[in-house]
Amino acid sequence: MSVHDLIHVFRADPTNVGDWYCPPGRYFPFGSRNACDILSVQSHDLPRRVILGGGCLMMPFFESHVRRVFEPTASGHRRIVIGWGVGQGMSADIENGFVAPYEGPPSPFIDDFDLLGIRDFGTQHCWVPCVSCMHPAFDVAYETVHDIGVFEHKRIPINIDYFPKSSNDGNDIESAVRFLASCRIIITNSYHGAYWATLLGKEVLAFPFNSKFYGLKHPPAFCEPQKWESNLDRVRAFPTALSECRAANINFYKQVSYLLNQEADPESYV
Repeated sequence: MSVHDLIHVFRADPTNVGDWYCPPGRYFPFGSRNACDILSVQSHDLPRRVILGGGCLMMPFFESHVRRVFEPTASGHRRIVIGWGVGQGMSADIENGFVAPYEGPPSPFIDDFDLLGIRDFGTQHCWVPCVSCMHPAFDVAYETVHDIGVFEHKRIPINIDYFPKSSNDGNDIESAVRFLASCRIIITNSYHGAYWATLLGKEVLAFPFNSKFYGLKHPPAFCEPQKWESNLDRVRAFPTALSECRAANINFYKQVSYLLNQEADPESYV
């Protein structure tokens, strides 16, 4: 396979650290780091093989863009599309900062993939959490210096000012992880804030403004933003979360490599 015949498509937003570090090409050797932002996808420009993800791409906002990935190539060939760590976000309420779990139909293109690893746990599809768990920042030994910290989504402020605060703004994952690691409990409305804090062994209280939060295999305690104080005693840690998430990604890499006729040793990437 030519390295020019493969591209990684994801939400390439350098102002959102979770989106920026979600493509598997950052962590596994595919021979190609060709990448494209999902919002600028033009079907005729894409090669025959596409790795889509990660990120919350199974939501109405991205539907028309994702559909282009499944269109035939410029020469009329069927495209091979792999979904890696993609997730649903079919309902949201930014104003109130809280939604119930989504119970409606799945994304319309969920059955179109040649191989699909979905980050939402408990579906009929292979569970593959966000590949950012492979980042070496999670192997650093950090000191816990704060009892509680707040990690907010850059567009949805959390009105709690009693504790140290950070956000998902920017593309510095080391800084984000360092902040999350410095706290025993994390209060957040950021998906990756909740996910990364859990990987670090922290206890998490999350405000799910989008249904994507409910797909986390190691779920935070959920509540409405104004009820955070009465829900702090519901938080818990998941000591095996990092190893479980990395194992799932390594196993999926093996499946992807087989499909793409590539050979590499994934164990060397842990």
